[in-house]
Amino acid sequence: MRLMVYSHDTFGLGNIRRMLAICKHLLDTVPGLSVLLISGSPMLHSFRLPKGLDYIKLPCLGRSDRGELSAKYLGTETDEVLKLRSDLMLSAATNFKPDLLLVDKKPYGLKGELKSTLEYLTEEQPETQIVLLLRDILDSPEVTTHEWQEQGYYQAIASLYSQVLVVGMPEIFDIRSEYRLPHNVAQKVRFCGYIRREVTGKGRNALRQELKVAPEAPLVLVTPGGGEDGYRLVETYLKGLAHLPSDRIPKTVIICGPEMPPLQRRAVYHAATAYPQMQVEEFTDKQPDWLHGCGRSGDFNGRIQHDL
Repeated sequence: MRLMVYSHDTFGLGNIRRMLAICKHLLDTVPGLSVLLISGSPMLHSFRLPKGLDYIKLPCLGRSDRGELSAKYLGTETDEVLKLRSDLMLSAATNFKPDLLLVDKKPYGLKGELKSTLEYLTEEQPETQIVLLLRDILDSPEVTTHEWQEQGYYQAIASLYSQVLVVGMPEIFDIRSEYRLPHNVAQKVRFCGYIRREVTGKGRNALRQELKVAPEAPLVLVTPGGGEDGYRLVETYLKGLAHLPSDRIPKTVIICGPEMPPLQRRAVYHAATAYPQMQVEEFTDKQPDWLHGCGRSGDFNGRIQHDL
């Protein structure tokens, strides 16, 4: 079976982490599965990729504070980058011939970049199943329903998609009612529960020994995810340390995130030089291991922190 996965990834690391976790689970449970992941994440190459998965890296798009898209690295117009991304996806679908296309979040893709691929599969490869994947909370119900009506997403799902898989539980947040899904869309929804990313690297004690932290001593992890808009979080933590006595400052690991602007990242590294018990990293693909290491042995937080 051939699975093609679309993950647009313009901001942060959440989408690509989630899609990789899903791909790994499917590869572990579906015999003979082959996965082609198509993503605009600039950090895709840094993750541990499971056997059976390969990827096509799309040119990066960035998003301004006002939500406007632009080419992130290429010196070209936004429309040119979107056309290039669209053509790459269509070529991939034409040649890979997927049995199933799994689309992350946006039914037409970012700025409609997936439309040509959807049209091709519907007309030329109608046996290909097209499935939409959503996390349960996208935005407030008011914002989400307005966007979906404006972008024609309800009609897209009704006409193009065979199923809508939701990462969540209806007892917690039922998108069918919250997002006012029409009946012909709501009946396609299947709730999958939440994703649990297992700790796969060093155990809690081994990690603490490496950091020279006692089993029950405080260990703080500070991470803003991708980091593009996360400097304020890290800065606030660093300012808070200034109010603590030197003997009360805990061992701290700060993971800035690969998207934190260089000037801000340098500021974090500079501030950390004042604290010998502080370690600063740019990126890790073992974040569940770090979260597990920060929890106290056997307590509630230690058990649930990596259920992300």
